[in-house]
Amino acid sequence: MKKPFWPLTILYFGAVILGIYGMVEAYQQKNDFNLFFRGVLVFLWTGFLINRIRKHVKK
Repeated sequence: MKKPFWPLTILYFGAVILGIYGMVEAYQQKNDFNLFFRGVLVFLWTGFLINRIRKHVKK
């Protein structure tokens, strides 16, 4: 039984947009590296979670 992936796709693109937004904000403020790393971490973590869910659903 295959589940649709569109909610995951929406979540993934949302995370990409949030990550890019965090990077742009950090670049504009120059000194707020905390926000930059938070954006990168959210981006990587969401990608990791979606890969795990896809592998789990395929089995």
